[in-house]
Amino acid sequence: RRTRSESQRADLPHRRGDRGASEAAAAVVLAVTGSMMVSYTRARAEALGIECKVGIASRAVRVVIVSVGLFLADLTISGTEMAVLKGAIYLLAVMSLFTMLQRIAHVYKQSKILDAQAAEEGGASVRGRAAIFVAELTAAISSGSSSSLAFVTGLSGVPSGLKKLS
Repeated sequence: RRTRSESQRADLPHRRGDRGASEAAAAVVLAVTGSMMVSYTRARAEALGIECKVGIASRAVRVVIVSVGLFLADLTISGTEMAVLKGAIYLLAVMSLFTMLQRIAHVYKQSKILDAQAAEEGGASVRGRAAIFVAELTAAISSGSSSSLAFVTGLSGVPSGLKKLS
């Protein structure tokens, strides 16, 4: 006879071999977090006075990816069992995170250029503000990823809202 805690553990998706739901939940969390961080990175850069419209996944691209994924949600990608919506979420997660890194690199490069100009003119350095920018982004990412990890690996294995969708 199994105890209550054993039967509860047996119901977890990763215990019964259903890792796909947990991976999908993690992809959704990465896609949402990545998309928010792309916008946040631009806002913080522009607060430093650096225009930051770089990257492969601008807001328009992200909206198109999600829209196409939702519109074709019932279809599967040819030659695989992966649904178009799932592929769109994975693509959005990767592209958003890559765009965020592109923007961070852009701010770092621009801060070096602005520092050189400021040194020639005898003005204040941007590098200190850029270091604060990177520190704030790192803190935002680490706090977001720890709450995301708690969200994805909750007691039920899959967040209740995602269970209702499947």
